[in-house]
Amino acid sequence: MQARQAISDFGQKARGADGRVRPGAILAGVLAGFLFAAVATGILAVVYVRTSLPESPLSWVVSSVNLLSVAIAGLVAGRRAGTTGWLNGGLAGFAFTFLAILISYVLFPQAIPILAAAAKLGIGLGLGLLGGTVGVNLV
Repeated sequence: MQARQAISDFGQKARGADGRVRPGAILAGVLAGFLFAAVATGILAVVYVRTSLPESPLSWVVSSVNLLSVAIAGLVAGRRAGTTGWLNGGLAGFAFTFLAILISYVLFPQAIPILAAAAKLGIGLGLGLLGGTVGVNLV
């Protein structure tokens, strides 16, 4: 009975079911999220310049792209990790959001309210968790 358990444990560890954080998967997720955000924002910019769309709905569209980018970061991290997608996806979503806040602060130096930053980080963590859970279960 112990031999069967040892073989089962070995198989799980070989597939990475040890619950560890996968930094490579998190980095891949963050990069995929930023790549998606850059491409989608570029497409939106071209559409906005080439058409007569009003500017008012643009902030909602850009916010939606940002939220989708965080979820994609979590999805890619969860998929690349193979297991514990929620953990790796959540960390990728958190890292993506933290870097986005940091970049916006560097480019536009102004005081960022701590509660607003905490709320954004919480949303990033939640979307990353959701994306990672979906990503790890993709076939």
